[in-house]
Amino acid sequence: MVYLVCGVAGVAVLFLIMKIPNPAEHESRRKSWGETAGAFKTTISDRNILITSMMEASILFSYGTFETFLPLYSIERGMSAYEIGIFLSAQVITLALTKPLMGKFSDRHGRKPQILAGAIIGAVCIGTFPFFKSFIPLLALSILFGLSLSVVTSATSAFIVDLSKKENRGSAMGVLGSIMDIGHTTGPLIAGIVAAYFGFARSFITASLVIIVSAVIFRLGVMK
Repeated sequence: MVYLVCGVAGVAVLFLIMKIPNPAEHESRRKSWGETAGAFKTTISDRNILITSMMEASILFSYGTFETFLPLYSIERGMSAYEIGIFLSAQVITLALTKPLMGKFSDRHGRKPQILAGAIIGAVCIGTFPFFKSFIPLLALSILFGLSLSVVTSATSAFIVDLSKKENRGSAMGVLGSIMDIGHTTGPLIAGIVAAYFGFARSFITASLVIIVSAVIFRLGVMK
């Protein structure tokens, strides 16, 4: 039933996407392969774009760890599937509700401090999961972790746009998406290896360390 609900929702979204207008479709000029390659080369040679993308990848690394191993950790602590569903839903709902607000906040107060603050919150949240074993504290951490994702990802995307030229924004967002996906994919993989040898607690701590290292690089490389 869970997969059936997901499938129905996906089909519904497909029909909604087909109705989205694209008024600029006929105004855009198709770029040659050389222009596209040049835009990509310009993007990946920008250190600030790469570091910012890496910062988002690190927070997605921790998210992949969270969504994969928090359920297993919770089952190990004797919690029900219903309670685990609440953890995951609370995190996603928090992310969805606060992301527009966090985007507006970054417009007014700057992207870089927000990215760094969100990374610190995320590192603390994911790193302290192993120290709590009951429902309420883990629920609170899930909500706060969702907020940290919102704080970081709403600002990183906007910051990439700020850093890139108009004609290179598609390439810049593509680089961001690719690096982000790498972070999201390697999270469960690396954390899974750590969990297999050292337990679930160490996998959360590993995710926290990844964010901390990325935050230090971001602070020294971009916020100088």
